[in-house]
Amino acid sequence: MIRLPYFPDYGLPILGLLVTFVGACWAARAVIIDDKTARALATPRLGPNEALRQALLKQSRAARNGLILLGIGSAIQILDMLLQAASFD
Repeated sequence: MIRLPYFPDYGLPILGLLVTFVGACWAARAVIIDDKTARALATPRLGPNEALRQALLKQSRAARNGLILLGIGSAIQILDMLLQAASFD
């Protein structure tokens, strides 16, 4: 097991959760679109497609919410491990 200086028994799990947390934030940043971007994506050559714009915004909100929950879950697990490591000292 990889050992961090202050958390020898939790080094690898904490590292993995930190990578998960950063990945969730990075993915959320990539999938979240604003109204202007949705409008541009939903405007084909023949004219705007309001249904597509609304679907893109709904999908973006759902992805954002899911990734935020993933990040919060990772943060809670990290906090739990840090508290457990601190209680052993």
